[in-house]
Amino acid sequence: MRAPTFRRLLNLWPPFLFNSIRLQWLSGDYSEAKVGLRLRPWNRN
Repeated sequence: MRAPTFRRLLNLWPPFLFNSIRLQWLSGDYSEAKVGLRLRPWNRN
């Protein structure tokens, strides 16, 4: 599976989807990733 397709599918994975976690970038060989977490009322300290 290509990295961009895998990144999109992983963004729809329920633990990521419901916690507003986004895989923003994934290298072609899957060795590096950039992940972001949106600030929401349920995930701020």
